[in-house]
Amino acid sequence: MTNPNQIIRQFSTDDANLLQFSQTIHTVVQTNLTDFTDFDPEITAAFLIAFLGQITDTQNFSSDNQLIDVLAQNTMDVEDKMKECRDAFQLSKYYIEQTFPNKPGAWNEFGYNDYDTSRRSHEKMIQFMFDLHETCTKFEPLLIAKGFTAPKIANIFTLATELKAINSTQELSKGQRSHAANDRVLLLNTTWETCRRLCNAGKTIYYNNYGQYQYFLLPWGGDGGTPPPPSNEYNGTIVSGATLNIVIPNLLPTTVLTISNTGDFPLRFCSSDMAGLPCPSGLDLNSGDSLAVTLSNLALPGIVPQFLNISNTIAPLGTPDGEYSITVI
Repeated sequence: MTNPNQIIRQFSTDDANLLQFSQTIHTVVQTNLTDFTDFDPEITAAFLIAFLGQITDTQNFSSDNQLIDVLAQNTMDVEDKMKECRDAFQLSKYYIEQTFPNKPGAWNEFGYNDYDTSRRSHEKMIQFMFDLHETCTKFEPLLIAKGFTAPKIANIFTLATELKAINSTQELSKGQRSHAANDRVLLLNTTWETCRRLCNAGKTIYYNNYGQYQYFLLPWGGDGGTPPPPSNEYNGTIVSGATLNIVIPNLLPTTVLTISNTGDFPLRFCSSDMAGLPCPSGLDLNSGDSLAVTLSNLALPGIVPQFLNISNTIAPLGTPDGEYSITVI
């Protein structure tokens, strides 16, 4: 299932290969411009200037790997702040229980009964920390009397505010990357369409000239007028609390995949050297998110990834099944 907002590539090679080939075609056509103008009066010097502009604009646009690196760093920043929030709560429990010994009902006012579900969700953890600070402020004199100092209580609010800001930055990066990835593919598709037109013209012009004809054959196979082969797509569901290994033949660390969350609840995508290993970190996709990545982009540092895993562990246990779609580009 293709995300309705996703722009589909119209070519069947990687970005660098397409741009290099386009540059070669531009040079060859420029050298033989008279032949092309005689064949098609629209292929002029101005046409080639515009074509070179398409190539340059695409080369200057941020690569998808750069955008993924930014998002990955933002994701790590959020996870680091989530750990600080979890640690702050664990610290507060000592003083809460000293202040209200053997009173689970009072402990729940501090969020004890909400913590397990909140600790796995960025949005829930933000609200949890704000609520924890509000309750600690309510009982501040009693807590301070047991050693829970005012700066420690204030730090709960600081962490909640910082987590909210970092999470917003991450969500903004996801949106920017989705838009930027689509914008880049639009530029690449435009460059490809011009390149394909010139290749079709060149093969017609030099049909009986073997040497010249070779310039206009795609180095990655196929014919200039033939659409790229269909992508391999893997769709499925994943129950709450589970982790799945998605079995994809010939999967390499450099394989380009489009990962999509087609369900209603967040999922986490990661890669590992073990099949079905739960994802301690990775890329969290909300409902409707779709990103182009490689296995290497999803792996922890130092890991040579071999498997693509999906965890449905972010949403609370008992939620309906998650849904995903994986496309091998």
